[in-house]
Amino acid sequence: MRLGVKAFMVLKVCSVQTHPINGEVEKNLKRVEEIVESVPAAFDLLLLPELFSTGYFMDQRLLDLIDRFQSLTVTWLEKKSKQWQVFVAAGIGRRSDDHYHNALALIDRGAFKGYYDKTHLFRDEKRFFSPGGHLAIAEISGVKVGFFLCYEIGFPEIHRAYTKEGVQLLAGSFAFGKLRSRYYDVFSNARPIENGVFLATSCLCGSYPDHEFNGHSRIVTPNGTILADALDKEGWILGSIDSSVVHDYQTREEQDANAYLLNLREGVTHEIRVL
Repeated sequence: MRLGVKAFMVLKVCSVQTHPINGEVEKNLKRVEEIVESVPAAFDLLLLPELFSTGYFMDQRLLDLIDRFQSLTVTWLEKKSKQWQVFVAAGIGRRSDDHYHNALALIDRGAFKGYYDKTHLFRDEKRFFSPGGHLAIAEISGVKVGFFLCYEIGFPEIHRAYTKEGVQLLAGSFAFGKLRSRYYDVFSNARPIENGVFLATSCLCGSYPDHEFNGHSRIVTPNGTILADALDKEGWILGSIDSSVVHDYQTREEQDANAYLLNLREGVTHEIRVL
């Protein structure tokens, strides 16, 4: 477990919230460009929602769009990442050989770094996508970031695994349904509190004929304070991730710090006795 932090760093995050038009990839890319270029301050990490360019829907049309637009979308992200001089984590569909994945494209100031493929798939996603087999960490401006997608916020094991590797920010892209908004509220507070880390989310918003997205892209501190919330409309939020705060909440045993990582006794959980 990596609790020692020798140098404290600050990472500035911009999270974008969109209401994409299903199937209109080029229009959706243009809308993201408009939103990002309206942000008045500099930032280091740009987080975009799950399936932000195609729209989130589960039928054969989505796979057709991935085949047609994956390369164009990644090229566009590379260009904009370089132009804006930021690390981009963007939720897109991708094809690898005969498998499709619900993924994050990870691009550092124009340089493609790889994909994070969603490891835990939600409902109909299992009909169209194959699950990923590994987690992904990037160091951005001296801060370690662990990536995840939507439904995976409900699996604390993922976020604890990241935290044990020294991650200070959990960054997730979402297409979370409004019907389950209470789960989002609970999990987006629980994951940072139990791990002593920051959380940033980028979400789809808006209504469609058969469902409504929750929105509420957020940046949350290690004590569960919501620094910024995009509510239910398109737009952007900004927040600063201070690694010294993470160190304090993971190791300090005073005031409102829990030091859960410092006091975790992993050996106890390896043996369960049935009485």
